[in-house]
Amino acid sequence: MSELDELRAEVAHLRDLVGAADLDTMQTRDMLKNQTRLLGALRESQNSMNTVLNEQGQALGGMVLAINGLQQRVSDVDKRVINVEHRVTSMDGRLTGVDTKVTSMDGRLTGVDAKVTSMDENVMAIMRHLGI
Repeated sequence: MSELDELRAEVAHLRDLVGAADLDTMQTRDMLKNQTRLLGALRESQNSMNTVLNEQGQALGGMVLAINGLQQRVSDVDKRVINVEHRVTSMDGRLTGVDTKVTSMDGRLTGVDAKVTSMDENVMAIMRHLGI
């Protein structure tokens, strides 16, 4: 082989290497474009998930506040019921006293009724005596 043939073979080989390097560069460029697209899609997905998590957090926070308010109202109702129970117990004792007084008043009213009847009889006798 002559020196010219060797140079031609070497140039051909270099051209093949340059072609392969160009092909590698194009494939690398395509791969980088696809990676960039993938990262963009992942970023959008992450942003969407952040939005969903934010909304879920706000909803849970609202529920916690509502539950706390409900617990406070239930506690207040419990306290009021306990107060009512004490009042009812106290009223029972007072009503027993009222029952005793009513019984005593009934006895006195019976005496008053008898006196009124006696007075009616006296008035009627007076009226008869006067001729009225």
